[in-house]
Amino acid sequence: MKPTSTVLALASVFTLTILNAPQAAAAVVVTPWTQADHVSGSVSEAGSSWNYAFQVHNDSFDNSPYGGGVPIPVIVDWELPYYSDMGISGIYSPSGWNYEIATVGTPNPFTGWSGDADWMTHPDWMNTPFSDVTEVIHWYCDGGEGGPPSANCGIFPDNSIGDFGFAAGFAPTDAPYQSSWDYIIPRRVGDPPFPIQLAPASPCALGNCNDIPEPGTLALLGLGMAAAFGVERRRRRIRTG
Repeated sequence: MKPTSTVLALASVFTLTILNAPQAAAAVVVTPWTQADHVSGSVSEAGSSWNYAFQVHNDSFDNSPYGGGVPIPVIVDWELPYYSDMGISGIYSPSGWNYEIATVGTPNPFTGWSGDADWMTHPDWMNTPFSDVTEVIHWYCDGGEGGPPSANCGIFPDNSIGDFGFAAGFAPTDAPYQSSWDYIIPRRVGDPPFPIQLAPASPCALGNCNDIPEPGTLALLGLGMAAAFGVERRRRRIRTG
C-alpha cells in the first residue's frame, strides 16, 4: 500500500522538526589546573664532604578557559628521605621557609607535616631502601612566622625557589622527593621515572643499614676480641713455659 500524500507531508514536517530541535550540549569536563613540578640540584665536593643545593620548580599551568576562579596549585612544602648516617649538617632554607627532621607516621600540624612519605608505596620506589626510611627532611613555607605552611611564601605556577640545601658526608645517589600543595591538592612524588641524585649515598641509603653494628655491639665485639687475644697469649705462655 503506497503512502498517501498526507502521510508523506506529515513525515516531512516531523523530520524537519527533529532536525531543527535544539540539541543538548555535550558535557565538557575542564581540569582548571595541570599540577606539575620538578627539582633540579647540584652537588659539589668539598674536601671530605659534599655540598648539596636544590631548586624546586612549580611547572603547573592554567587550563581554565575562564581565566581563573579556582584554587591555584602552590607548593608549600617538600621532603627528602633522611638517614642519620648520611652525615648531613648545615641544612638551610630560602627566606620565609623553615625545616625539620620529621618522623614518618607522626604528623605535625604546626609545621604541616602529614606524617606520610608517599614514595614508600609508589611503584617506582617501594622496593628500594627508601621504602623503609623512618625520617625525612621536611622543608615548609611558614612566611617567617614559625607557623604551618602558607601560600604567601609558597612556590607559584611557572616559578621556582632555590636556596634549599645541606652538607653531607657522602656523594649523591638517586632518590625520590615529595611535594605538598596548598588547597588540599594531593601530594606528588617527584620524578619517579627519571630520578635525580638527591640523597647522600650513605650505607642506609644504599640498603646496607642493617649491616652497620650499633655502638653497643661494637663495644661487645671489642671486648670479645680482647678476651680472645688474652686467652691466646696465655696458651702461648703455657706451651713455651
